Amino acid sequence: MARNSEWIPLQLKKFQATRGKRISLVPLVDVVFILLLFFMLTTSVAKEKQLPMNYSSQSPLDQEQTLRHLTIESEEGDITSDDRTIRTEDQNSLVAWIGQDPDAVYVIDTLPEISTQALITVLDRLTVAGADNLVLKED
Repeated sequence: MARNSEWIPLQLKKFQATRGKRISLVPLVDVVFILLLFFMLTTSVAKEKQLPMNYSSQSPLDQEQTLRHLTIESEEGDITSDDRTIRTEDQNSLVAWIGQDPDAVYVIDTLPEISTQALITVLDRLTVAGADNLVLKED
């Protein structure tokens, strides 16, 4: 193969500024609406349950209502009242204990190491057993 001894410079066309193509926003709006519809349909709306609660400074006491101070002692739901330990897991004994004075106001206190879940569990068990007047003790 013979080489051509003449050197020819590379001919490049000058860059011509062309008008940019316009991007249509219609498909973008369609995608946004499809995403909005997707998230609306896939999101579940949770119905939250709530326990009616009073705080000790907000609850007026009737003359005939007695106060029962409860302290949650363990994560399993053991409570003490008047030096008596009650296991809230035993629903029958809890119903019998609350049935002695169904109109009593139960002031509930917890030890510092007790979790919120244990408190909610005890509150739920007391409500199921028939304790209607539950009050959280303020610190």
